[in-house]
Amino acid sequence: MNFFELSELQREIASLKEYHEVSLMYYFLKTSGGFRHLYKSDSKTIEYSKSSTSTCVLSLIAAGLWTPKQSLFFEQTNTLIDTIVNENWTSAELENENPFTVAFLLECILALKEKVPQTLNNKTEIKIAEAIKILINSLQQEKDGYVKGAAKLAGYPPSAFLTQLVVRVLIRCEKLDDEIRISVHKWSWSQIEHELSLIYSGSKSADPYALAYSILLYVSCTKSFESTPDESHILSKAISCIFESQLEDGSWPRSRPLFHYPSFGNAYCFEYEMLTQFLQEKELLEYSLKYLPNLSLAVKRLRDISYEFEQGGYGWASDHHPQIAGPESWSTASVYHFLHVFNRVISEAIRRSVFDYVELEYTMPSFKIEGNRTFCPDLWDSQIGEDEDSSLKETIFNNFVIPIFRHSEYVENGCDLPISVPMSAVFYGPPGTAKTKLAQSISEYLKWPLLTIDPSKLVRHGLDQVQAEANSLFSMIANLERCVVLLDEFDEMMRERTSPQAETLSRFLTTAMLPKLSLINLRRRIVFIVATNYINHFDFAIRRPGRFDLIIQVMPPKVSSKINAFPEIETLLNNFQIKEIEFKKYLEPLTYSEFMKLVKLLKKSENRQHAEQLMTKTFEKCTLLQEISDEENSKRWIDECALQVKYIRIPNII
Repeated sequence: MNFFELSELQREIASLKEYHEVSLMYYFLKTSGGFRHLYKSDSKTIEYSKSSTSTCVLSLIAAGLWTPKQSLFFEQTNTLIDTIVNENWTSAELENENPFTVAFLLECILALKEKVPQTLNNKTEIKIAEAIKILINSLQQEKDGYVKGAAKLAGYPPSAFLTQLVVRVLIRCEKLDDEIRISVHKWSWSQIEHELSLIYSGSKSADPYALAYSILLYVSCTKSFESTPDESHILSKAISCIFESQLEDGSWPRSRPLFHYPSFGNAYCFEYEMLTQFLQEKELLEYSLKYLPNLSLAVKRLRDISYEFEQGGYGWASDHHPQIAGPESWSTASVYHFLHVFNRVISEAIRRSVFDYVELEYTMPSFKIEGNRTFCPDLWDSQIGEDEDSSLKETIFNNFVIPIFRHSEYVENGCDLPISVPMSAVFYGPPGTAKTKLAQSISEYLKWPLLTIDPSKLVRHGLDQVQAEANSLFSMIANLERCVVLLDEFDEMMRERTSPQAETLSRFLTTAMLPKLSLINLRRRIVFIVATNYINHFDFAIRRPGRFDLIIQVMPPKVSSKINAFPEIETLLNNFQIKEIEFKKYLEPLTYSEFMKLVKLLKKSENRQHAEQLMTKTFEKCTLLQEISDEENSKRWIDECALQVKYIRIPNII
């Protein structure tokens, strides 16, 4: 799928996702903090459904909708935990403390635990410990029809669906020891082989759901070195079988029954519940991307099978029990959960398509970011404006990078950066001051890919296509997430529209960029940086407050940074009896590359006179002392930089 197809699909998902919270509110029970099963239940009903509640809670938490802002849900967090802890852990007339109910409720409590600001009470912690023992025991039994490494309900055969539920909960609470993992690894592979045999033999018992959950189990319980090339090939083929079994309308054939509800009938797998688990498995991301057309088909059928609530929102039924009227809470929550995680996969596909479009190498954003790292360790520091004690690196790090880093999980989860977090910047200053390197360092620290755009990207299809190319490219950028975008060398493209030097094309590009900049600032899901030599040439509408959060001047490194990097140079000059105040005057305006060239020359200098000649020559030819000319006036860079100090704008971080 190309960018425009992905973008259209993402808009369709967004049009449904916006009703996530309001739709589940129809099932919410404030007295218990839980959710009832049926939409048509008596409005006075206070009994909550345990498995439905867990599914609804996990769906809302995953989408970032169980927060203080959503107070009706969030304020009942402790109430819901107490409700769950104080009841018997059974449901749907199944045996008491069965792994199905226990796993769902424990998963719910573990998710809620992350949202509770204070420590859970002792009773809750005891209940959690007891639940963990039940789940571990369900995977260790080896008699009366039980198989080690597989979970089952009494009277029913082992189930890949149930085992995957139990295992994912144990993984979440870090209680899946290696012995159990290996048992699950072996059993899940035997199930993959069994289910593939049923599919290829044309058996009526073939079940793509059982195959999918077996694959999920195998992937989650298998270390990379434990798979042979043949097993990897078989796994790939097994995944293709899942999507090949999809029907023309985007659904899947009904699964084998999991168990029987005395009050409702057989329980089956629900395709959107299965797809949610598949899409959440990071090890299967490449397959999720490969089968985007199949997954998009599953999205397109949702409007056709939805129920529209009278006061807004959409719900869905599982279609497992024809006698039940209206949408069910758990199936509705499963659909919204699917939409959320699928949207995360689409955002990755969009990133790849944009990098591919501009022909740049792509590296995925990292999901694991180590702490205690140094920001741009290879970059020498410089001062800001006239403040000799200031630090460019510290200012950018503390006032720009760290706020983004601390909230990067927001964007990873599909949410915008808070309005208080800066996300756009202009780095300006004379040539050779490492503005591009700063953007690269921000990208490396955040572990977000760097997308560098220069004017050549706009003219690569010819000058007559520049306007169309600019529109396409900036539309793509506006749809990106978790990416550092650098506009480099766009000075001429961003001139004042009223300037007599501004060409028609430049005026167009400036006008075209303004609404895109507004959209980027509105979505707040990327870091957007412009590197320029001429901040005063920027169109005022671009540099005014609200367009960019940080505008900072980047000057040559401090003398102290240069000397700290090469202390032997200071020693050499002192040996030549050149006073510190003298050599600092020569070194101060030098850019990184200019200083490095001087270092090489000084190391070969023979005496004081030779060293002074080298420094004087380098000083006189340095960038800051050269003239910059345009049609209006002529001045040196050092004078221009002094005038540009007034444009510095540093955000206040609360």
